[in-house]
Amino acid sequence: VVSLDGHGADEMLYGYRYTLFDLFAHHAWSGSEKRAKEIGEILTELYAHDQRQPVARKLHRQLEEAGRVRKSLLHRFKKLIRPAGNEAPVRDRRTGLRMPPAEAYNFAHLPLDERVLYEDFFLYSLPTFLCDFDRASMFNHVEVRMPFMDYRLVEFCFSLPAESKLGGGYTKRILRDAMKGIVPEEILTRTFKVGIAAPFQHWLNTYLKDWALEKMKTDKFAYACETQGIEAENLIKALETNALDDVISNQIWLGLNFVMLEP
Repeated sequence: VVSLDGHGADEMLYGYRYTLFDLFAHHAWSGSEKRAKEIGEILTELYAHDQRQPVARKLHRQLEEAGRVRKSLLHRFKKLIRPAGNEAPVRDRRTGLRMPPAEAYNFAHLPLDERVLYEDFFLYSLPTFLCDFDRASMFNHVEVRMPFMDYRLVEFCFSLPAESKLGGGYTKRILRDAMKGIVPEEILTRTFKVGIAAPFQHWLNTYLKDWALEKMKTDKFAYACETQGIEAENLIKALETNALDDVISNQIWLGLNFVMLEP
């Protein structure tokens, strides 16, 4: 049995929401306001219809705030004395943790538009998925083939400018253009990002809340958080007060996995 998988496409072609949030913030505060607006419009369309208006309002407020700050004399002065290059610490956008890479995989010198793709492809999202899917497929006697991981296609995609991957109202722009006449139009023009992940944040807020809180108040969970530089009490408070977001939910998920391991 052989399975065809799409791994690599999202990582090379701006397929994830968190990547677009990073790009939006970057252009809002230090790049092109026009580009920030374009990215914000694309990002809003990745959500379901009932979520788009709140997301659009949030991005609009951030853009207005960034515009006010950018016009201030203090901001202009800081920009003049800031050293050249991108010296921001590498951070896993899924967990919020700082993850210093090996020197060969340090992409801090790249412009942010390129850097977010290189980090996802070589450090975070893709390596995790490849490992998980390889184990799961071998366990179930299934061969996985990943057409987007052909080295020639990878080299080509990383040689393209950002506008070829993100623009015209779409993520994965060049892939959509290449598939015209082959893939049905309603799929090519679909913007809503349909994920396959378990609704863990919803479960934490409902069915698993009491169970998770019980496990999170153990020494084992506190130790798991400590090793990652996270305060367990902050995670417990966030769950108790229904203040979860994607980063906090992922941190809780990692800690609970450690708790459930055999001693």
